[in-house]
Amino acid sequence: MGTPKNIPEDAVNVEEGLSNKVYFHEDKVYKIYRFFPVPGLYASLLELFRGRLIFYGRNRRIRNSIKMAELVRKTGFETAEILKQEGRLIVFERIEGVSGFEYLSNCTEEEASELGFDMRQGLEELHDMDVALKDARLSNFIIKDEDVYSIDHEYSSLEAGKLFKILDELTLLSSARQTSNYHAFKKGFRPHKHAVLLSIITAFYHVILFNRKWSRLKNLWRSLRPARQS
Repeated sequence: MGTPKNIPEDAVNVEEGLSNKVYFHEDKVYKIYRFFPVPGLYASLLELFRGRLIFYGRNRRIRNSIKMAELVRKTGFETAEILKQEGRLIVFERIEGVSGFEYLSNCTEEEASELGFDMRQGLEELHDMDVALKDARLSNFIIKDEDVYSIDHEYSSLEAGKLFKILDELTLLSSARQTSNYHAFKKGFRPHKHAVLLSIITAFYHVILFNRKWSRLKNLWRSLRPARQS
């Protein structure tokens, strides 16, 4: 298949994901939204647990992307500028930087702690507006110079309850824990007690269901304890 209409012929298809088609061309990102991808089904089912019938089809995901771009800029985060929206296509500014995961995997402990602090500030400002990212993995952040860019907002919640806010924090901590700078990051981030409690519950679940060793649970608890005030 050739390049879709309204996208430059020499654009590079960088991702054939479950949700969308993504193309890079010079300083722009072209995202074509699918009608109802598999993650949209999962997101819709998750809303049912809150007693809400919400369909994460193409139109809702496009609206979320546009609205969240406005809200994110009111926080300590930055985000890519939306240059054009035409039907199922959104053209974004391309941010040249490194993913949050790559950055945390290679930065110093001081930089990791500073990133944790910035993440805490940005998330709290978003949550104060009753919105949640719902996919706050480090890979959905880009670090450029000293700025943190939040990207990929199509499954965000614009009317977030406490559950989604807790899941934001838990998702971020879980992705940070896969890096060597997790402890320094956590020291700056200072997780809330509810996120630590959920992490422990999840650990018990894995021990029981997957027959993990109890010694690993003990180590997990040590890593998840809130950092002491200095």
